[in-house]
Amino acid sequence: MDYHSWFDTHGALAMTARKAKWGRYTIRDDGTGWMAVYDIFTGRTVELDGIPMDGLDVEAADDIALMLNVAENERLAGKTH
Repeated sequence: MDYHSWFDTHGALAMTARKAKWGRYTIRDDGTGWMAVYDIFTGRTVELDGIPMDGLDVEAADDIALMLNVAENERLAGKTH
């Protein structure tokens, strides 16, 4: 699943993504001039459906990190399974 498909599938999270400014997921340069989304606890690049979230432009990486943080925050608050 590519980024755009994932984004369309999870669009509801996009509306609340700005609420998750800080969280477990953030972005960094992946060493090629592009950005990667990574987990601050493990230091590893995030994979969605087995696809590493690297080689992204800043906007896409930021959107993915924010959506992941919203999902994580909701999980921790007991709002999801």
